[in-house]
Amino acid sequence: MGPQPQEQPLKYRWEIPAIDPEKRRALREVLGLSRISAQVLLNRGVGTPEAAGRFLDPASGTLHDPYLFRDMTRAVERLDRALEAGEPIAVYGDYDVDGISGATLLAEFFAGLGHPVRVVIPDRFADGYGLSGDWVERLAADGVTLIVTTDNGTTAHAAVARAVELGVDVIITDHHEVRGALPPAYALLNPHRPDATYPEKRLCGVGVALKLCHGLLVRRGAAQRDQLPPSLLPLLDLVALGTVADMAPLTGENRMLVRAGLQLLSRGERPGVAALKEVAGLTGQRIGAGQVGFHLGPRINAGGRVADAGEGVTLLTTRDPEVARDMARSLDRANQERRRVEARITEEVVERIEAENLGRRNCIVLGSPEWHPGVLGIIASRVVERYHRPSLLIGIGSGGVGKGSGRSIPGLHLFDALGRCEDLLLGYGGHMYAAGITLEMGQVEALGQRLDEVVGRMVKPDAFRLALRLDASARLTEVNRELTGEFERLAPFGPGNPEPLLLLERVVPVRPQVVGNGHLRMTLTRADASGVRLSAMAFGCGDWYDGAVTEGKPVDLVGSVSINHWQGRETLQFRVRDLRPVPGVVSGGMA
Repeated sequence: MGPQPQEQPLKYRWEIPAIDPEKRRALREVLGLSRISAQVLLNRGVGTPEAAGRFLDPASGTLHDPYLFRDMTRAVERLDRALEAGEPIAVYGDYDVDGISGATLLAEFFAGLGHPVRVVIPDRFADGYGLSGDWVERLAADGVTLIVTTDNGTTAHAAVARAVELGVDVIITDHHEVRGALPPAYALLNPHRPDATYPEKRLCGVGVALKLCHGLLVRRGAAQRDQLPPSLLPLLDLVALGTVADMAPLTGENRMLVRAGLQLLSRGERPGVAALKEVAGLTGQRIGAGQVGFHLGPRINAGGRVADAGEGVTLLTTRDPEVARDMARSLDRANQERRRVEARITEEVVERIEAENLGRRNCIVLGSPEWHPGVLGIIASRVVERYHRPSLLIGIGSGGVGKGSGRSIPGLHLFDALGRCEDLLLGYGGHMYAAGITLEMGQVEALGQRLDEVVGRMVKPDAFRLALRLDASARLTEVNRELTGEFERLAPFGPGNPEPLLLLERVVPVRPQVVGNGHLRMTLTRADASGVRLSAMAFGCGDWYDGAVTEGKPVDLVGSVSINHWQGRETLQFRVRDLRPVPGVVSGGMA
């Protein structure tokens, strides 16, 4: 890639926050933080020392009363009756990490009360998403009188109605968007229902399941309304798995729960987690949101994508280390197969986008009878990252019916956009950034045209160029172990609390080279920082070499800093997200 115009980033537009020196100084003085960390807190909307103290120590906060959920009283009263009478209970989960984690959490909770339950994880291809009428009939025939869902159920009108006919009560715990009337469930816990009064809207499925357990213990006098009792704390590793893998915002209650859950995952006391860390090469390492999102979560997900999602529940519930190792190895093999299938389909998707010039449309919609529906959500995410367009990919199901997965961009509520195409769909569900659909394959082209028009009306053209919100400029001497230690206190990072992005101005690349699968590795230095060297890596940016990045030619870089673990060694590393190949003057007060 040749030299770029001065002042222009290569991949993104850079957004620079406003600076309030007085607020920043107050945070620094009270909390003893660096200038950079204090600015990061301000950028996250944490503007006072008191709020910053709560942010840095989430465990000091209090949880919302579970009885703020609509139907919580009905749900726990019905559960209590079932437990007292010894009724057969079934937990009905979902085939992704959130649904598997939620089902595991409920199963362990009820087992802890001395009431084992039956766990059902539907098959993505045979059963489809959500509570199915076939499963309701099977469970009723087996004597089940109460079904508790997790991460699904809000749109299962027909299945819940069938349960009512058969005398089976259904308690729904879910977090997906609600459209139209609610199903006739005995109780429905969902922070998005139209009459919802629960203040935290961003819980994922496993989080809502946890609140149900908390509510039951409050009813039994075994818990306070604003604090989790000791009996629920060992389940927070499951909450962390589901919340991070489902990309729920890591703010508010989610931040409190995930922070505690990551500590449990780091210890790996659950045999399934220890085995999963072993096959992922993470034994002995501290687990953060990144490790869950890129290593643990995909392996659990792989069962539901290309194999048997029930293996995830077996992995997480077993107390036998050998069984855990067998399940972890099986899921690891499924993940390898998932990656092979994903690579093949991704190549075909990109070829079609380029051939049909879809990268300039407002929304990318493609379908094929050759595409495995289980991996399309992952590929849609990659398409969004590459083309900065909301994307919907559809694979063929049975009888000419397609199943698709979509991913969105900031500023577009994908679920709402699909709602404006409802007449073209057989069904859809999801939330702002991700959704699933079913439709007749003959409607794919019409859906693409309609969504292109809908998205064009819903977002501004500038939304199609992804932004990097810079947190602070940094001198090379400031990027050190002390700073990464402060950033650990700001973690976990993810939606709602992104990893801090730093601007390094006029740094000089030394020994740049392309390594691995097209990655660019280099060492950074500056003339005014004699002897200071910082390792840097730009993943997937090998084409920058000897053009935008040249030995000895100063550049401005934007990226994040972390400790890289490799072959037993820990090194400080700057992960480059974007650059300006010609040094320029930055305005806007990034001091």
